[in-house]
Parts: sequence; C-alpha cells; structure tokens
Amino acid sequence: WEQTSGYWIRSVSNPYLRMMNTSGTAFRDHAGSMDLCNAALTFCYDTLRTGGHFLCKFYQGSEDKAFENRLKKLFDKVHKEKPESSRKESKEAYFVALRRKPDVPRELVFPDEYGEENEFPE
Repeated sequence: WEQTSGYWIRSVSNPYLRMMNTSGTAFRDHAGSMDLCNAALTFCYDTLRTGGHFLCKFYQGSEDKAFENRLKKLFDKVHKEKPESSRKESKEAYFVALRRKPDVPRELVFPDEYGEENEFPE
C-alpha cells in the first residue's frame, strides 16, 4: 500500500518506515502512537463498513482529545480505556470506537487534508 500523498507525508515520525517501539521519551512515544492511530483511522475510513468498530492503542499526551474528537465524528460511541493490567505509571491506553456512522464526509474527519486549521471542536 503505497502512501504518496495526504496525512502520511506530513507525519511527525514516518510510521510507515519504522517499527513502533517505545523510546522511553513521553513526547516521542505519544507522537509516534498518534501517527499510527491516524494512519489506522485513515485506513479504517477507506475500508470499514457502516456499523463497524475500531480499536487502537496509544500513549497518552496532548493530542488525545483531538483524536478522540475525530473518532466522535465518525462513530456513534467512543470510549477511552486504560486496562486494569496496565501499570499505574504507564501512559498506554486504548480508544474503542463503536458503530461507524453512515455517509460522514472525509473532510469532516480529516480537515488537515483540506487545508483547514487543526482545530477539532466538540
């Protein structure tokens, strides 16, 4: 799957050319996980049927809310979960998005692809 335009060209950590591992640096781990989540959401938008579900693991940080708002535009219910088995100091968490909505315009979910501000109002 060749990615030659759009979001993936502007990603912070080039998730397609490396394997995701934690570095121990909170900002870097968060940025890398958000890149991967956004790449997964792009794939999901293109392939997931109406009513389908989406799950992604991420490391908590400053972009969580913006990504959650993107999910809320595309899915009926969105949950942010931290597993009980995860250590208290760990920043790992999951977004669980349920029931994809029908006919959501791409520019609503990915406004940055259309030259708009990176604001994600609730």
